[in-house]
Amino acid sequence: MLAACGAAPTPAPVHTPPAEWTALTSGTSESLRGLSVVSAEIVWASGTHGTVVHSIDGGASWRVSVVPDADALDFRSLHAFDRERALVLSAGSPARAFLTRDGGLTWTETYTREGEGVFFDSLAFRDASEGLAIGDPLPAEDGPHFVLLVTHDGGTHWEERVGPRAEVGEAAFAASNGCLAFLGSSGVIFATGGSAARTFRSIDDAATWSSASAPIASSASAGIFALAFEDAQIGYAVGGDYAAPTDPGSFARTSDGGLAWTAGASPRGYRSSIAIAPGALIVVGSSGSDISRDDGNTWTPIGDTPLNAVRIAGDIAFAVGPEGRLARLSLRAR
Repeated sequence: MLAACGAAPTPAPVHTPPAEWTALTSGTSESLRGLSVVSAEIVWASGTHGTVVHSIDGGASWRVSVVPDADALDFRSLHAFDRERALVLSAGSPARAFLTRDGGLTWTETYTREGEGVFFDSLAFRDASEGLAIGDPLPAEDGPHFVLLVTHDGGTHWEERVGPRAEVGEAAFAASNGCLAFLGSSGVIFATGGSAARTFRSIDDAATWSSASAPIASSASAGIFALAFEDAQIGYAVGGDYAAPTDPGSFARTSDGGLAWTAGASPRGYRSSIAIAPGALIVVGSSGSDISRDDGNTWTPIGDTPLNAVRIAGDIAFAVGPEGRLARLSLRAR
């Protein structure tokens, strides 16, 4: 038997650095809630007084635009297609949607609706053409129903539909443009709070709906605020009570596309947005942000800076918040 001449070298350990936000200069002091990350370089954000900002260099610089005749609007819903095209939808009445095709230099209004109770909460796209927006329930003969907006051409034209029936006092939350998500080729799901914390799921392009309760507390200021799905089956829900932002938040997960939900560990406080990163979950809210590297079984604080929404591009996270706050976080191991 021959003895080994030397042991194989031990691989260097992979070090996961502590997560830490880097503040970015947005060029605005408006409150930002809409956030759409096309890539690690192309990022769009939107907020109060008709304001939209976007970067094409990873957040190093930002172009600020105010949509004409929209300075009274709060653009909480946003979807960006690329560096030139983006769509914003305002919360409250009047609800108005605007589309830009030239990087925010000009905007075209593509939808408007006024009336008591009109309030759109979230906007999502399956691809460059198929999109959906969810609005709070409006009265009908058989009780309140959620409002749906459907587009088949990237937001140029919209079709109004009557959504599923809601309980009295039930609504969606517009804190982060995060309560709506697509599931695969024909599925969609959205989340609620108020008198009930549950999810509504459709597998036929929003034609019919089923609902599922979630183990998340609900009240007029509490419920599910955001969803994030890894694929058509595995997803996560986050929330809490925005009126008590430092009380423990809420977190739940599903492995069957939202048919059933199980509770996970509570983040440190109310959290309005969640994003899936490689090997991690990130949640943010008005009392801070946290990261989990074990599927939401435990949470590690990132910081206490107030943030409203978070999105991921590869191993880079971007977040927005009040007073024009924009931040970037690298999740690269080293």
